[in-house]
Amino acid sequence: MNLLFKLIILSVASLDRCAYSSFDNYDGYHSIFVHINSIAKGSDLNVIKSPIEYGKLTRMLSNVTDLRTISCYHFSNLRSEVQESNVTAVPSTESTSKSSSPTVSDRCLTGVSSVVQAVAQQKIWAFKMIDAAGKPPANLLGGGFKWLGDYDECMDIKGSTTVGNNEMLFGTEYCMLSVINLQAVPNVLPQYTTLSIGMCLPDSCSEQDTQILTNSIIRNYTNNIFIVNKAECQEPDKPFDTRAIIVLVILSLFVFVMVVGTVYDIIMIQRPKWEKTTGHAELHAETAFIESEKTPLIHHDETDSYSKYTPGMFGQLLLSFSVYTNGSKILNTNQPGGSLTAINGIRFISMTWVILGHAYGFILSDVDNVGSFLPKMIKRATFPAISNALVSVDTFFVLSGTLLVYIVMKELKKNGGKLNWGMFYFHRFWSYPMIGYAILLTFLCGTWIATGIMATKWDVPMSSFDGGNMTHYYEIYFRPYFRMGPYLVGMFTGYLLYKTDLKFKMNRFLNLFGWLIAGVSACAVLYGVYEDVNDGRESREISSFYITVHRTVWGAAVAWVIFACAHGYGGYVNTVLSWKGFIPLSRLTYCAYLVHPIVIYHYLYTRRRMIHLSDIEIIYEFLGHLCLSYAGAFLASLAFEAPMMGLEKVIFKSKQHKK
Repeated sequence: MNLLFKLIILSVASLDRCAYSSFDNYDGYHSIFVHINSIAKGSDLNVIKSPIEYGKLTRMLSNVTDLRTISCYHFSNLRSEVQESNVTAVPSTESTSKSSSPTVSDRCLTGVSSVVQAVAQQKIWAFKMIDAAGKPPANLLGGGFKWLGDYDECMDIKGSTTVGNNEMLFGTEYCMLSVINLQAVPNVLPQYTTLSIGMCLPDSCSEQDTQILTNSIIRNYTNNIFIVNKAECQEPDKPFDTRAIIVLVILSLFVFVMVVGTVYDIIMIQRPKWEKTTGHAELHAETAFIESEKTPLIHHDETDSYSKYTPGMFGQLLLSFSVYTNGSKILNTNQPGGSLTAINGIRFISMTWVILGHAYGFILSDVDNVGSFLPKMIKRATFPAISNALVSVDTFFVLSGTLLVYIVMKELKKNGGKLNWGMFYFHRFWSYPMIGYAILLTFLCGTWIATGIMATKWDVPMSSFDGGNMTHYYEIYFRPYFRMGPYLVGMFTGYLLYKTDLKFKMNRFLNLFGWLIAGVSACAVLYGVYEDVNDGRESREISSFYITVHRTVWGAAVAWVIFACAHGYGGYVNTVLSWKGFIPLSRLTYCAYLVHPIVIYHYLYTRRRMIHLSDIEIIYEFLGHLCLSYAGAFLASLAFEAPMMGLEKVIFKSKQHKK
């Protein structure tokens, strides 16, 4: 008999005497939390201020969510206690009460009773159900508020119950309880703190059964301080619903069309090219042995006899889905003259920055040491690059505004006046620079005034880490009329690039001065929140000023990098940003932005254990998210983005021919 089994036997040996009904017999947590408190001074966590009280609450919750607690009652008492909480026991098929009150099914109560009896009989499968349930982990004072238990152990258990003279087997299910405190516990937990506890229960219990059953017990043991707010039970064999089937059918159609389009492309378009290329290679190899220059080229007539196949309308639509052609376009590193090559590097680096910020932000609720690790990170001078990573999104606004004006103005010049009405008014707008500048300045002042007024009224904090009121923080973040500053800066930059035709000349001192101002401004925006986070919140006026202008200042710094690199004044910065390897990656940026949350959340929702944050852990997770996100982005681009762009060209080209 192994050590674990012995420990379980010892822990339930006093089961008939209700050894778990008295919390006063447990003083182990007291000394543990007092000791941890002595070595964890300096942390701002509330739980550290009163470790003994927190230990009592932790011990209480761990016991009342343990199936062994139920065994301290006769099963009839359990039924009566549940019924006293406005719960009516019902049979498996129909209710015995016409009341609209929530009910616990008879099958669920019978299953729980079987577990209780099996624990008393020291059956191993019942011990496994107890073992699979969540329990208080180490580093509770560091923020261990999720007690997951063991999902795989729970789902592998097969229980048994006796009905009459027959023994019937039943399965188990893993449920996650969300337990909240209705009252604040002074110096321990603020009101409505969520504790997540994994439970292993008979599969005859529904989510409602689980919530009502555990809630009736936890309210009784905690004097109504804690309640079970929600219970979520996993369904590993859950059938696909109608929406999932529709999505799978659509995806299957896309895959089918991609396969057909690729086969068509290879057989009808690419194969003749390959044969022609092979013929030329054999031709050069053979003519190398011919000494006379007058000797006719062998196979000259045959190679010229290949006729170029021209696909029809339907063929062009199929080619839009060709994996071969679309993949070649995505991975192509050639760019036409006059391209803003530095933008490729800026776009990819900004996307990696977004993923890095989300690699931190998305996982905080699944970390078992957030209370000890995060305060250390916040005190690092370099951490604002993570905590203030929201400005990475403003970089994309600058790029969008720049490319919009720069490319459209070049197209207008190229078309020589052949414009639609939308393009016509856009051209007239920029034909008079002073009018254009005035309109941009008006919009910029408007967004500054609106942001400043509302940030002051709402007392919006400078950072989401400074402890300020976050009620309206994301109102400022999401509303376009608060965020348009960087986009307007990008539009102005695009017009300057067009007017200078990438031939602007400036002396060395002006160039150095521009880089100095841009660098200092960017650092001030990025790291200016450090004092606010670590040394107490800044005044409302300073916070409002920062929130009003910091995105526009950041956009201006990025705009300088684009302008300087485009005119040859970027030095090594331009060399790095213009690396050809960034070209394919920059094409995948939009799809990567859409795909990476799915990658991160899939990783989090399929984990069986909590994450223990450390520098090396976050590095590995970030690199994994980055690589998988771009791999998914490549597939998404092949399946959706590139085909849609191809279809757009085919459809609009056919309309132009009809005209």
